[in-house]
Amino acid sequence: MANRLPTDTNGTHYFSARETDAAFVRVNDLSPTNPADEHERFLFYRGSGSFSTPLVVTSSDDGTVSIDNTGAAPLAHLFLLQVRDGAVEWTHLEKLEPHARQTWQKLNSVPASERRPVDQVRQEVGVAMADALASTGLFPTEARAMVKTWDKAWFGEDGVRVLYILPHGWTDEILPLQLNPRPRELVRLMVGRAEIIMPETQKELAGQIALAKAGNAAAKQWLQNYSKKFGRFAPPAFQLANNYLSRQPNKPIATAAWN
Repeated sequence: MANRLPTDTNGTHYFSARETDAAFVRVNDLSPTNPADEHERFLFYRGSGSFSTPLVVTSSDDGTVSIDNTGAAPLAHLFLLQVRDGAVEWTHLEKLEPHARQTWQKLNSVPASERRPVDQVRQEVGVAMADALASTGLFPTEARAMVKTWDKAWFGEDGVRVLYILPHGWTDEILPLQLNPRPRELVRLMVGRAEIIMPETQKELAGQIALAKAGNAAAKQWLQNYSKKFGRFAPPAFQLANNYLSRQPNKPIATAAWN
C-alpha cells in the first residue's frame, strides 16, 4: 500500500505527517476527471480563513513580551521563541488562565556569545513541543509527526513567535466537524502561531524605508532582501514600519502580533 501514496521530488515538508501508526486510507472522489482511487496515510486539513484567536501578544521597546488570554478557557503550553542570526532563545509557559495578562519574558537578555545555535536547539524545542501535543490527546507518533511537519517554520525561521495550543472547544466552534458514522472518540488539535514584529525591527525597517525613499541604493537592496527572506510576513512588517514613519517622533511605537 505504501507504494501507492502520492509522492514528489520537491522535498515538501507535508510528507512528514505520514510518520505515524495510522492506517492507510483509500478514497474515490467519484469525479469523472479523476476516477482513480487515492491513497493516503493522514487526514490533513489545510486552508485559509479569517478569525481572531484568544491570545494577544504585545512587546515593548526594551524587548519585554506580554500576553493576554481574552478567551473563556485556559490556553495551554505557550512557547516563546526568538530565532536570530542562527541562534535561538526560547521559554515555555504551561498555562495562561482565562482573562489573564502576564508579563512573560525579556528578549535579548542573553549575550549573543551565549546564545545557542539553531541546529542544537531545534531538537530540544521539538521534543518539548511534541510532549505538549501528546499531553492534550494526540498519540506520541502523531505529535512527533506534526512537529516534524512544521519544524523548519516553527524553529528555524528568523523572527519572534509564540506557539500555543488552542482549547478543544474553541477549535470545534471555529471549525465545526460532523462525521457519519460518529467515531467512538475524536481528538482535534489546533496550534496557534503568533508572529511578532518587535519595535526594534519596526524602527530598523522604517529607517531603511526612509533612506530608500531618499534614493539610497543600498537601502533599496536591503529592503528587497528583507522581503524575500520573510516572505508572507514582510508586508505586515512594512505596513507597521510605514505607520511608524507617519507618527510623531515622541509617540510610542505600537506593538503588533498576528496569527
